[in-house]
Amino acid sequence: MGVPNPSIRSILCMVDLSPAAKALIDWAARLAQCTGAGLRLLHAIHVPSDPLHPTTEFERSGDLQARRAQCETAIAALMPPSTISMQIAIVSGDPVEAVVDYCRGHPIDLIVAGSLGITRLKRFFLGTVVERLARLVPCPVLILRPADRGPDKIGRIGVCCDLSPDHLPLIGWGGRLAHALGASVEVLHAIESPVHTDMIDPATGPYGQVQSLLQQQIDEKLKRMARDEIVPEVAVSTHLATGPAQDELLDRLRGGTVDLVVVGVRHHSAIGKLIVGSTTETLLRKAPCHVLTVPVSFVTKATAPQEIGTPRPPTGVVRDPFYLAHRCETEHAENYHRLEAVYALLDRLEPTLSLVRIPPRPATEEDLTRVHSAAYVRQIEATARHDHTQLTPDTYACAASFAVASLAAGGVVAAIDAIVSGQIRNAFVLARPPGHHAEAGRANGYCLFNNVAVGARYAREKLGMDKVLIVDWDLHHGNGIQHIFEQDPSVLYFSTHQYPLFPGTGHLLEVGRGRGEGYTINVPLRKGLGDGEVAYLYQRLLVPIAHDFKPDLILVAAGFDIHKKDPLGGMKLTAQGFAALTRIVMQISDACCMGRLVLVLEGGYHQQSLADSVKAVLEELCDHARCDVNQVAARFNRRKVDLSVHRCTEVMKRYWSCLNGPEANHNQRQDDHE
Repeated sequence: MGVPNPSIRSILCMVDLSPAAKALIDWAARLAQCTGAGLRLLHAIHVPSDPLHPTTEFERSGDLQARRAQCETAIAALMPPSTISMQIAIVSGDPVEAVVDYCRGHPIDLIVAGSLGITRLKRFFLGTVVERLARLVPCPVLILRPADRGPDKIGRIGVCCDLSPDHLPLIGWGGRLAHALGASVEVLHAIESPVHTDMIDPATGPYGQVQSLLQQQIDEKLKRMARDEIVPEVAVSTHLATGPAQDELLDRLRGGTVDLVVVGVRHHSAIGKLIVGSTTETLLRKAPCHVLTVPVSFVTKATAPQEIGTPRPPTGVVRDPFYLAHRCETEHAENYHRLEAVYALLDRLEPTLSLVRIPPRPATEEDLTRVHSAAYVRQIEATARHDHTQLTPDTYACAASFAVASLAAGGVVAAIDAIVSGQIRNAFVLARPPGHHAEAGRANGYCLFNNVAVGARYAREKLGMDKVLIVDWDLHHGNGIQHIFEQDPSVLYFSTHQYPLFPGTGHLLEVGRGRGEGYTINVPLRKGLGDGEVAYLYQRLLVPIAHDFKPDLILVAAGFDIHKKDPLGGMKLTAQGFAALTRIVMQISDACCMGRLVLVLEGGYHQQSLADSVKAVLEELCDHARCDVNQVAARFNRRKVDLSVHRCTEVMKRYWSCLNGPEANHNQRQDDHE
């Protein structure tokens, strides 16, 4: 039945407990055996509320727990005897939203679901659960028809290709699946007829010659694309049709020669979420064979998953004893003892977690002047001639500070280089002085050079990355990062911070300027928020926006002064909260940018809690621990965080259509009620 397919490691089968459920589970189990994947069986209990906070009588009465137990028992009775790993998961809420949330919190490579392909009146509106799911989840969805075509009976897989670079990975997906199932591949393309054919005779004259030449060229290009993307063991053919794509491709599938068809799904606008009708959705509803939908964002922003048994690249850390040389003559909150505590922890952790040390290099003048003015760089360089320089009331420099600050900014650049080269998977830059308050021409808030901004500009201008996402969870707003990038739509800045507090910036209505309007997202928070509130907020705001933005790299200004023991703040996070935040940005990076993620130390002024929190973050980055984000978020206090989520949604939904979903409306109704 084929050889193991390394690109599918975890399959999620949606089980609705209908009469067809057993056949669906059997199909998914056989596919898991063919591909060597693990299998999760998921059932969504439909209740008219968010699964994270009970609001209905059904949930409050305790009946929900009894229903969960009943569903688990029913699914267990349907599970076939098998040697593969199978787990049961029960979620509640809107079926689509619940499954999307589940996929964000778990490593799912493929979803298997059943559909009759009938929508009736819904074809003009939202569509069925499966149709909505195919548009919203970040991974491929295999939609099974009731026809008797098990994995071992799939002889030919059709791949719909429109000749764009986006569709190259679709051919690769079809080829890998065919390799696992022992099937052949047929690449399908429909040549749309030009609109002016009614003015000439298509059978004669120049049009006929052009059409013939066009078909020949397209056929050759399809074959070249297939050869590049499909392993030689898979037999490949092409099929060209002329006419409307929907009709021609559907006719080919109705001919019965294709057992499974692969189609791409692009992200839809707000209008597209309400009205469906693309070629993909037509095939999804009407195709008589199984349909595999692959999100274009999924295939264009990540390479093929790694082979089973091949270790993932390790996690890198940037550390250097020279970072301790930045010292003040008097007692100061930002002192070298912070890193001493962290480095003592690292000495114990490195052998256990197999961390790779990335040697930092000093940032060059070119690195620094991409962000800071040349005059400002010379000003900081001049402090090397003095034992102590007071740059602002809270920011100092000693004779070593210019060299230390250059090495801190260069440490971020070195981490990015190591990730891009494949040496490491992700990294934590444990350097000082911090950077996110440093402006283009002014020191501020303990910061000399803006380390994160230097890294973002390096990635954009030196490495040619199109988009960079910066996440800032420090207690204080990163005014320097915001002002440096506020007119740049290629850098998305997302900040949560206690407000009002130093430096006084980060108001909700600061959304960027000019071309960068909408790419600065500030979420000011009142003090007292804990692990659950912040994790919930990041799931509801950052996750959908980041998936829409599709960054090539994620940088985190990782401040630990939101810990409950920190002397400067009023937040209530624990080490588990930082683990949850780390897991959230890791999931985004895995989905959008091949895991490219760099955390950069900012604040955190209680030495023991700083060390404990850094430990939790590193264990997540190495996958030594795996925080259940949904479980952490489920412990949130709605009254503490709902208003912040609602207000940010109201401001930002004009820029990000993903915030116009049912959750935003639900939050607004709840706020109005309260």
